[in-house]
Amino acid sequence: MPPVALHTRQPHDALSVEVYRLDNGLEVWMSVNPEEPRVFASVVARVGSGEDPPDATGLAHYMEHMLANKGTRRLGTTDYAAEQPLLAEVSDLFDALFDTDDTAERAALLARIDALEREAARHAVPNELKQVYARMGGRGFNASTSKERTNYFVDLPAGMLERWAVLESDRFTSPVFRSFFSEVQTVIEEKNRALDDPGRRSAAALDRLLWGDHPYGTETLGRGVHLARPRVSRMRRFFDDWVVPGNMAVVLAGDLDPTHALATVERHFGPLPDRPTPPRADPRLLPRLAGERSTQLVHHGQPSTHVAWRTVAFGHPDRPALRMADMVLQNGKTGLLDTALNVPKRVRASGAFPRFYRDAGAQVVWARPLDGQTLAEARHLVLEQVERLREGDLDPGLLEAIFVNWRLGELAARESNRARAGWMTAAFVQRQSWADYIAELARHEAVTVADIQRVARTYLGPDRVVVERASGTPASQALSVPAVAPRPIQTEAHSGLYHEVLAMPVAAVAPQVLEEGHDWSVARSPTGTVYANRNPHSDLCQLTWVWDSGYEGAVGRSYAVGLWARSGVDDRSRTELDRLLYSRGVRVAARCARHETQLSMVGPSAAVAELVPLVWRRWWSPAIDPVDGRAYLHDAIQRRRVDKATHKKRIGAARGRALYGTNSTALAHSPTDDQIRHLLEPHPSEPTRAHALLRPLAHQPRDILYTGAAAVDEVRGWLHPLGEARAPVPPTPTIHKARVAAPQVLLVHHAAEQVSTTVYQCAGPHRPERLPAARVLNEYLGGSAGLIFQELREARGMAYSTSGGLSLGRRPGDDDLLWAQASTHPDRTVAATELLVELLAAPIRDTGRFDRARAAAWEHLAAERIVARSVPGTVRWWATRGFSADPRPGIRRALHALDQDSVEHFRRGLACAPVVVVVVGDLERVDPAAFSALGTVRVLEDADIFGY
Repeated sequence: MPPVALHTRQPHDALSVEVYRLDNGLEVWMSVNPEEPRVFASVVARVGSGEDPPDATGLAHYMEHMLANKGTRRLGTTDYAAEQPLLAEVSDLFDALFDTDDTAERAALLARIDALEREAARHAVPNELKQVYARMGGRGFNASTSKERTNYFVDLPAGMLERWAVLESDRFTSPVFRSFFSEVQTVIEEKNRALDDPGRRSAAALDRLLWGDHPYGTETLGRGVHLARPRVSRMRRFFDDWVVPGNMAVVLAGDLDPTHALATVERHFGPLPDRPTPPRADPRLLPRLAGERSTQLVHHGQPSTHVAWRTVAFGHPDRPALRMADMVLQNGKTGLLDTALNVPKRVRASGAFPRFYRDAGAQVVWARPLDGQTLAEARHLVLEQVERLREGDLDPGLLEAIFVNWRLGELAARESNRARAGWMTAAFVQRQSWADYIAELARHEAVTVADIQRVARTYLGPDRVVVERASGTPASQALSVPAVAPRPIQTEAHSGLYHEVLAMPVAAVAPQVLEEGHDWSVARSPTGTVYANRNPHSDLCQLTWVWDSGYEGAVGRSYAVGLWARSGVDDRSRTELDRLLYSRGVRVAARCARHETQLSMVGPSAAVAELVPLVWRRWWSPAIDPVDGRAYLHDAIQRRRVDKATHKKRIGAARGRALYGTNSTALAHSPTDDQIRHLLEPHPSEPTRAHALLRPLAHQPRDILYTGAAAVDEVRGWLHPLGEARAPVPPTPTIHKARVAAPQVLLVHHAAEQVSTTVYQCAGPHRPERLPAARVLNEYLGGSAGLIFQELREARGMAYSTSGGLSLGRRPGDDDLLWAQASTHPDRTVAATELLVELLAAPIRDTGRFDRARAAAWEHLAAERIVARSVPGTVRWWATRGFSADPRPGIRRALHALDQDSVEHFRRGLACAPVVVVVVGDLERVDPAAFSALGTVRVLEDADIFGY
């Protein structure tokens, strides 16, 4: 039977969506966007942790890992016939391991599994799917699992659609769950990483209270007891039950011919046999909520409180009113929580978000208390705003402002193939037709204040759950990770399908070359340079002022920018200004980095043009409410004190010390508490010290990046709406990184379940001619199947997260940096660190891996498309490196001339300094002396990495 059309393109549909169903039940969703010759391609199945068996939680996520990385009977193997009996025995042994608790027997079984997998690895080609996609110019190859879906996706040149269909149909026809034992280590490390995340711990506790024994009640990663006892056979049955055409969709967005794309999908996916899926979880497993139920936990970082109510499933008619209630509570600018709590700083932060699943829904509100404020007090303030919903204490004008911003969000989504695919995927998973999905705005526009009050009274009452998280050191919950012996990695051999796919003919796509006068315009003046182009999609525009001056040399400027973000202008308060901007659909933001400050506006072109003078006056002379400002500064001091105990902040400060020594941001360029407190004190020449840090920027040259409807001459006028720049830009110092005389190992204690280890090596001053070889070296070291990923994760199962490569200096003369990173179990930290050091120093001897890296670098460059919104910033980036035109044609020519010897010569010439290793983790479980072979070991205290 021919495919059945479920939805054809409609004139009013800006996304040009078509939907079909194949004879086997597979749905095909397509959106045409011809701006760049690429397609975002995804296969989605309506199966997630919501289908996990109660005695095997985490199974959907395990399956995602195996389908994403391990190959099939035809891919990822050089001899499946020889491999198959070994893998069958491994599967049987995992079944036996599940059935025994005898310590000696388990050890013997694990040893046998490890030996068999090492033998089977002689026939395996790890990450071959990643490798072939890299050779095809793919980017963003990945997979994800949530409560109700699993996704497999990649962004490809449009001409690769036939190759993609061959690979993906094979993935779902004959998957092989090889190298399972090493993936067990990876999944356990991912779970350990989640245990170090306070937000995820609160979310897991909230889910357990809300959903109870229903599968929604367990986080997608699963329970530790189940992760440690997986079975290949159970995963295979799970795949056979759920990953079937009638439960799947192919989602394509980009430059495609729908007729040809549909025929391609039908030809390759049509033969997949359909099967009925098992019953899904019984909604009666959901607990009945009566009264308030609560739980408490302790973790690093800021305390928080979450309150949640059960609401309705996605398909319920009350969902639109509940979603509007959520946006009235918080929309980032004018919601009840925004204006009543966040702006006046009555809590440190607060927010709201909904959940709408197949079987049930929830509304969540949360708050982080101020210093000295209890969790109960913060929760009471948030619940007061919920009570306003219940009383109908709402401004009807707020609803229209929400819809203005909703429409603008839809316009922005047109510019991204991935966003288009995300919309179609959501509709499929939620069992909506496309016509029904694009009517969402109309359904919400029909919601009235009375509707919001009704659903708030119906659902947001006393029957609720509460999670309180206090600050402190959490009890250790880390899962142990059984050791695996290193597996051999085949780098030159490949499967027959790999060669078959790469031999398939594809139409050549001309590389993109941007030209001044056609793709962008430039206007130069003593005040700065304008880089401008037009938005081909819609009337949305983006305007950014950029100063080459940040907080280095102006300590406290980043906090002055924070005060500015809380300011009003003229006779308008901050709240009044936020309401004006939100009603016009304009977002304004500022950020201050070490060597750069930006002020940006995004919104409809006419509204942005109209409001430029107002925003600039605010930058020139912000009206800072002293009470509000002091509350912000006081909280900033307390917040960063608490954040010093968090994993992320300690890693960042330790890495900064490794890179810059005592000139790191956290030591040399962060203000003291007193400097922050005094920002609102008078300055000899300005209203406050904060003004004195901001106003010099208004006198300095600055550039503009603009995408929108205005002509470049009009935009040039926005460079100096208050007059020409008069002050010179302070000279930017040359940035040196990791310049040490001898190898160093810097250790920082943090009581976490994982250890972060990073290796840095100064690569000398950046020169633009390094760009071609740097692309190849980055692919070789840190590409999708690069040296670091394969050796740490695939061969040894040491880490979930690994990365590395060559980072380029901000400007010519700034240091480039070789680096490698992994997060691993404390027991494996020393071995992982030693391996990272070894890999960064290793010569490029592997011909197979090098050939793949060079081919991938070429394909990525040939298929690279700089989309409209990114053109101005990219052109300015080129200019900072001395390029007056698109440098990519020259880089492509240079890539052609590179061979293995020349890239190895390039690599050897990079390092001008010994390595600096920085390790952040629980030093009670990691012996500092064990690192002595790598360099001088120093344990850093807080005073060595924080200057406040």
